[in-house]
This record gives sequence, structure tokens and C-alpha cells, in this order.
Amino acid sequence: MSKFFPPKIKTAVIGVGYWGPNFIRNLMGHDQAEVIWACDLSDESLKKINKYYPNIKLTKNYQDILSDKTIDLLAIATPPQTHFQIAYNALKANKHIIVAKPLATKSQDAKKLINLAQKKGLLLHCDLTYLYTGAIKAIKDLTQNRSLLGEPLYYDSTRSNLGLIQQDINVIWDLVPHDLAILIYCFNLKPTKIFCTGSKHHGDNTREEMAHITINYSNNFIAHIHVSWISPVKLRTILIGGTKKMIFYDDVEPDEKVKIYDRGISLPTNTVTPFKPIYRSGKIVIPKLENEEALYVEIDEVIKQILNKKISYENAKMNIEIISLLEACDESIQKNKPIILDR
Repeated sequence: MSKFFPPKIKTAVIGVGYWGPNFIRNLMGHDQAEVIWACDLSDESLKKINKYYPNIKLTKNYQDILSDKTIDLLAIATPPQTHFQIAYNALKANKHIIVAKPLATKSQDAKKLINLAQKKGLLLHCDLTYLYTGAIKAIKDLTQNRSLLGEPLYYDSTRSNLGLIQQDINVIWDLVPHDLAILIYCFNLKPTKIFCTGSKHHGDNTREEMAHITINYSNNFIAHIHVSWISPVKLRTILIGGTKKMIFYDDVEPDEKVKIYDRGISLPTNTVTPFKPIYRSGKIVIPKLENEEALYVEIDEVIKQILNKKISYENAKMNIEIISLLEACDESIQKNKPIILDR
């Protein structure tokens, strides 16, 4: 293939009502991919795709896509309860796949997917878009720099908005995967205990709409995560404290998303003098961040793995760990007690 005409992989997207159009837009914008099919059960969703992308084939039956031997990569953005079966059938049909989070709704199902993908040498990737943002990449570099942050002490996150309330998963499975992925990516520490409380406030809804989660780690590091579908304002903030500095991340902020605070507290060790904490307040540093769309960066990585035939399963393994922690959250709510983790 000439360098002027780079090889292209043929792709299809199943589920184009909410997140699927983002897959289509970024795949269409990549010079080494083309979208051949779009699938959805909704006529309205398919009409919208046809309006903007008239050359894409449309179907309500994803088996049409699985039967098309020219399709290399399948993007799945259907309701979470359907992810496993569609992904499993796609792998059986020899398709590489990228799935919107969560990869599956049971850790055992996720393990079946990775085993099948490895057996067939196919890509299995779950969309964890935050890990490809300039902000989270910068935060990882900062947290790995012990001379700057010091020893990490805590992670405190809030993700709230009014909706989008879902029927097949609770707010934990919808929003907490982002934080669990960031915690694994930036710190890679061993969780030892998890405690979760959740609440339901609207009608006959059987799924938690708000939750608070505490995760303890082996080195006394602690994570607090608050998620809500019933907040009047959209909040996407993370505060990371270290023994030397603190990091504040506000994803809603258009420009200065990450700030590094040279602030802290020192406690006196002299037992003779009265207790008097020493407060340190230094400079605030705002690092320059990469500004490329995260989903495009992620898709570019996926396409390169396929074209270069260098498939990595690190993403899939991370998602198995994430799903196991989500299951522990559900168990903690059901039993109303902390769950000891042996992972």
C-alpha cells in the first residue's frame, strides 16, 4: 500500500442513540478507518445517522454486520446488559471490538470475553475515555513524581449531574468506572476494603441514583467517590492530596482544568509546646495540557494495534478489575457493610 493511500480498516457501530454517534464521528475522522454499517433498533436514531452520513449502511439486526466478512472492527454502544452477548458473538465472528463502558455487567462474563479474544488473537478494548485526556495524563505524571507530590494520601471525587437516569444499571455502574480507571492508571495500588451506600429517590426506580463509596488501600491511601444522577449542577472534580502538594482537577472548567497547590499542614512533634499546626500556602501552578479529543486518541491507539498486529490486553484486564470492584459496591449496599477485598 502506498504511503499516500494508507491502509484502512472497515468498521461498524452497534447502538447509535447516545454514545455511538461519537464513535462514528471519530472513526470517520480517522484517515485509516471507514464506517460501513450503523445498527440500532430505533428508526429515529438511524434517520439521524443517515442525515449526516448518507453513505453508511443501516440495519436493525446486528447479525447483518457479523455476516459481513469485510468488517474488521465493531464498536458497541448498546445498553450495558447487552454488551456481553453482542461482544461474544462479534468475537466468535472474528471481529475486533471496542465496547462502551462497562465491558460487561458480570466479571465472569468479562473473563469469558478476554479468554475468547486472546484465543482468537482479536482486540478487546473497553472505552475508558478519561485515560486519554491531556488532564489525566498530566495527573498521572504528577502522581508518579514523588519529589513533587510526595506520598499520595487521598483521592476525593465528585461526579454529579441531572440524569441521564438508566433502567438497566445504577449510578455506580454508570459513573464510577471513570474513577476506578483513573485510580488504577495513576496509582496502581492494591485495594483492601470497599464500603458503599446508595439511595433511590424517584418513583418505582429500583436502581440507585446516588452513591457514596470509600475504598481503602494497603498503604493507608484512601479514595472517596460521590456520584449522582439527581444533582441540579454538573460537577466533575477530583482532589488528590500528597504529603508535599495537592492536585485539583475540574473537568467542567474549559481552560485551567488542572491546578497544583503548594499547600499543606505540618503537625508539631514536640510534646512540650501546645498543639499548633503549621499551615503552608505557596504557589499555584497550572500545567499546559494536550488538547486533542480523548476519544479520537483512544480510537487511534485501537486502530494502530489492529494494523500493526500488536494487540494488547492490558485494557481488558483493567476492566475486569473495575467490574470486580463494581460488584463489590453492589454487595456492600446489599449487605450494608464494608467488603474485604482479596484481589
